[in-house]
Amino acid sequence: KLHLIRNGVDISEIDAVQGISPEMASWKKDGAYVIGYIGRLIPGKGIDVLFDAVARDGDRNWRVALIGEGEQAAELKDLAKRLGIERKVQFFGYREDRLEFLKGFDVFVLPSRSEGVPRCLMEAMAAGVPVVASDIPGCRYLVEHGRTGLLFPTDDPGRLYETIDSLAQDTSLS
Repeated sequence: KLHLIRNGVDISEIDAVQGISPEMASWKKDGAYVIGYIGRLIPGKGIDVLFDAVARDGDRNWRVALIGEGEQAAELKDLAKRLGIERKVQFFGYREDRLEFLKGFDVFVLPSRSEGVPRCLMEAMAAGVPVVASDIPGCRYLVEHGRTGLLFPTDDPGRLYETIDSLAQDTSLS
């Protein structure tokens, strides 16, 4: 018999990760609510929308972990500074131990403007990390709003902020 698996992740690789990265452990020790992203740092990923959302958090102890590299890194660092969130955002670059970071996230956010079927969402879901993603076809394929994750309107930092805040305030949603 043949079975077609349209897209998938190796669950055993995720299950084999026993701990979280020391960086995430340190943030957790400080009581931070960790918002994570793993992927390329390019305009289509909507990281600017995430930054705009985080800039609305006031004095909450939110931290953003970005795992990945890309052409937009310098621009995003400048944006974080302009928005006054540079102390809340850490660019970790490419990491072989990305799954140790993932398991330390309180929420995985994918604010993309366009996606196929995002592997990073599948990994986050397989790791049991709550997911928030843009309401676009590739993400809707994986995320059923309110059941397997939360969706927000693409390019809407206000709604993204509200969605993250609802998770941060109500741990029963996680």
